[in-house]
Amino acid sequence: MNQTAPAPCVATIGAAVAAASPNDQIQVAAGEYNEDVVIPMPLVITGAGPDSTIINAKGLSNGIYIDGVDNPGLMNVQISGFTIMNANYEGILVTNAAYVVITNNVVENNDQSLDYSASTCAVSRCLKPRRVTTAVKAFILSVSRFQPSATILWNSMPVVFC
Repeated sequence: MNQTAPAPCVATIGAAVAAASPNDQIQVAAGEYNEDVVIPMPLVITGAGPDSTIINAKGLSNGIYIDGVDNPGLMNVQISGFTIMNANYEGILVTNAAYVVITNNVVENNDQSLDYSASTCAVSRCLKPRRVTTAVKAFILSVSRFQPSATILWNSMPVVFC
């Protein structure tokens, strides 16, 4: 896909996901994309690299949402080669999905709508955001921190962060 969208390319990551079939591979060209990408099926989505492919989710809930809630049985999603930043909540959110691999991404400056100075949310939800490289900052149930190369078992299926 390419932002200038010469045929058969599309201009947004969301449009590429909408046009995809399960297990497709989507290559995302360098550029800045202002969107909240919802992934409802098994896909491999690869950016040109975190220094050149940026999802700026300013004003949006998430940068990338791997949505296993509305898509039961979602598995086999891979996300690589992006900087995801400025989301109101999670840079990358994974819910009810299995065999998800998230690698070679920079996830930073998210949780923009959380008020850290007020005591209006749970402590684990209001941790001060920080830059995370080669891993991802995501909120999965009560998990608020994890280490690079960690495997989190969720619904008895691994989600791997490299």
